[in-house]
Amino acid sequence: MSTQEVIKIGQMADLHLGFRQYGLFERVEDFWNAARTASQKLIDAEVQLVVIPGDIYNDKRPYPIAQRHAMRILQMFKEKDIPVYVTRGNHDASYAWRERQGGDSLDILNDLGLVHYINDTVVEPKNLNVRIWGLGYYGKATGSKLVDLIEQNHELLEDKSKANILLLHAYLDSMIEGEDLSEYELGIHNFDYVAIGHYHKWWVSGSKRIVCSGSTEHTLSSDWDEPKRSAAVVELSKKGPSWHIVVNRLRYNVRPKIARILDLGLIDADHAMVTAKDTLREIDEDKALIRLELHGKLKDVSRSVDSREIANTATKALHVRVIDMFDFGGIAIKHDISVDQVMAEVFKKQFNIDNSETNLWVALALEAKDALLGRGVDHGSTVEKLLQDYSNRIPSLSTDKTQSGGKRTSKRGSRGKAN
Repeated sequence: MSTQEVIKIGQMADLHLGFRQYGLFERVEDFWNAARTASQKLIDAEVQLVVIPGDIYNDKRPYPIAQRHAMRILQMFKEKDIPVYVTRGNHDASYAWRERQGGDSLDILNDLGLVHYINDTVVEPKNLNVRIWGLGYYGKATGSKLVDLIEQNHELLEDKSKANILLLHAYLDSMIEGEDLSEYELGIHNFDYVAIGHYHKWWVSGSKRIVCSGSTEHTLSSDWDEPKRSAAVVELSKKGPSWHIVVNRLRYNVRPKIARILDLGLIDADHAMVTAKDTLREIDEDKALIRLELHGKLKDVSRSVDSREIANTATKALHVRVIDMFDFGGIAIKHDISVDQVMAEVFKKQFNIDNSETNLWVALALEAKDALLGRGVDHGSTVEKLLQDYSNRIPSLSTDKTQSGGKRTSKRGSRGKAN
């Protein structure tokens, strides 16, 4: 076995192959293209091995197109004699599902010789001075499962003749507040390098020993603040009794994405529509994904904006999502108001019920609730009997007046090549 002074490792994670985001097949192609670009970046960097800490697939039962994409990407490394080590992410399969099914989709890639699947075990690659530990996804139990794995192989972790590398699919409290697994807890185990997946943004610990390269393509609009995606090249070199680490970030472009939040204050629906459309025309970009959030208060409670009509203003983007986050400012705040009074207000304002009928509608609603909850009434056809009884007393109930007045409009709209 040859000893190498510098070991160059490529890292990418959370490929989410097969993700038909927004119902668009173009997004399936995007995730494939992004993973392929990241792979080529690592090959061009002349890495000696590649680690993928989870979520190669977006689904534990990947469609054929996702499996074909995975095989093509992994074949790129195989043709260059670059071994790939992977562990199980939450999207790849749960531990229980894997046990029930006799394996998962990563086992198939392993059987084909495209990856080395290390699930809750430790392996030592040939011709490299590294030892790779792999722990599958366990959610909140990740910390205890890691301790179990270490206790079973503690003598290997104490041996510093080889660099100990951990592949982990988990959040840390330094990434997301309130998570159970802490950066400190992971640090005291004294791994030389931890490749972590699950968190979709680029993140590196202060010690540089814990590296998250982020997802190869955006899966959430909350990550659009970083328009480029990343892979990582980690260099390990032996210096005395310890291993020195250098982390390099490789960035690349993906489909453009634009997020905008409009705070329109107190405004009527017509003016809100005009402003939203004007904004969308300004930010419309060829083949982009666009998210437009509308905030403020609408003056008239009976009117709302048409999110789909706004979305259709864009002519260049691949997909537009308009999110209506408006509150209604048309009804004054009232104190010491009863439930009956609130219901009466809703029937009048939202459903255009006549003042002369509102009390009857409130009574019907309250009796129907009691009937559905079985409060002292025969459960059989009680609600039907109530409707029959009240239809003789409420003219608008028998004439279906509420169908036009009470029509609900969607608060969300989207436009794309597929809906």
